[in-house]
Amino acid sequence: MAKVADKYFVSDPWKIIEKGFDPAYSRVSESIFALSNENIGVRGNFDEGGSVDSLRGSYVNGVYEITQLNKSYKGIIDKTHFMIPAVDWLNTTILLDSEVLDLGKVKFSDFSRELDLRAGTLTRNFIWHTADGKNLELTFIRFMDMTNNERAYQRFIFKPLNFSGELELTMASLLTWFTKGAMPVFGVIQLGQSGVIPCLLCRVLRCREKKYLQGLMSMLPWL
Repeated sequence: MAKVADKYFVSDPWKIIEKGFDPAYSRVSESIFALSNENIGVRGNFDEGGSVDSLRGSYVNGVYEITQLNKSYKGIIDKTHFMIPAVDWLNTTILLDSEVLDLGKVKFSDFSRELDLRAGTLTRNFIWHTADGKNLELTFIRFMDMTNNERAYQRFIFKPLNFSGELELTMASLLTWFTKGAMPVFGVIQLGQSGVIPCLLCRVLRCREKKYLQGLMSMLPWL
């Protein structure tokens, strides 16, 4: 019997579309919905993070680490290279009536995620149903600047469907530097304040045994 591939994403000539969310495909979707402009890149992870299985990652081209491997036998390499995650500029916390948005725990519906290959935008949309019965439609949009390739942007759209009230939004740039299968590199820096996101990007000055990085701090305007 011939093998039949699972079809999870919706076919479209210029778009990759995900209808509904299956946690089993979480990391696969993060890879599929990754964005890059040849200088910086980011996996398609959720802005708000949460308990959903994820490998968060923002990267700068050319920033990597070399680590030694245990030799097994002659002819096998004893070193390997891996990219070092840069600042997580998507780090966001959203609260409504003290309930934190976490798609691994809250109720939601009408989930969709779309990578538009012509526009270069990643759009995610769903309706959050809170424990108090409030329905909030959320839209997340992000893209990488192809002209000023040290810049990237995110946009949030909130639409209350059956209520009016306050929403608490906290945005931060978080520098933790974890890689899959590797120990943390360097240290931890947390920047940011409610309502404003300072974006810290790293540019390579020299790549050898040690890394010398120049931090570029820029306040990105809302779209």
